Amino acid sequence: MLGLARKPPRPGAETTDHRIKRLKNLLATDPPGARTLAWHAAQIIALSRWKPVFSPVEGMRLFLAGVVLWGFANYHRSDSPSSSCSSTSSVHSGIYPGGQEDVVRLDLLPWNTPTGCSGKEEEWIHYGRGKATIGISVAEGQGDRMMEVCGEDGAKEVLRVVVGILGSLRVWGLGGEFKGVLEELVARKS
Repeated sequence: MLGLARKPPRPGAETTDHRIKRLKNLLATDPPGARTLAWHAAQIIALSRWKPVFSPVEGMRLFLAGVVLWGFANYHRSDSPSSSCSSTSSVHSGIYPGGQEDVVRLDLLPWNTPTGCSGKEEEWIHYGRGKATIGISVAEGQGDRMMEVCGEDGAKEVLRVVVGILGSLRVWGLGGEFKGVLEELVARKS
């Protein structure tokens, strides 16, 4: 994923790029493992949002989590039509108001929920049930909004969220470097 983030394939060469083929194969070989990886990446993003510690390593950890979730959103496809990352699912704008039944919020920290972990995350990890989402930055007063990770703009929204958090972690300067790399990925077509 880091290689693809650093040097993406030329437009139109996505189907022939051996790195993409290998990554898709790795993600398809173990879907629960791929979803676990995505969930852990979203949890790292959530921790940096909730309680940033402004350490030099936090920027790198957040950058890597963003790249992993971006790679998952771009290249993981499941054969299950109920999965949020299936190649057959119909994907529209992918923005949801909070509290929908079929939505699994990957970046929701268990201790920040009134009832704790609902088991939705485990259902999603093991079986791919539900639409995997992350919270997006919205204007004050608009409530809790989420973006479907595997929606048409999900991968870019993941990067936008991470860029926003990295912007607040520029204390050590390294966050700015990581932010620049991700901003370049957001600006690219795919």
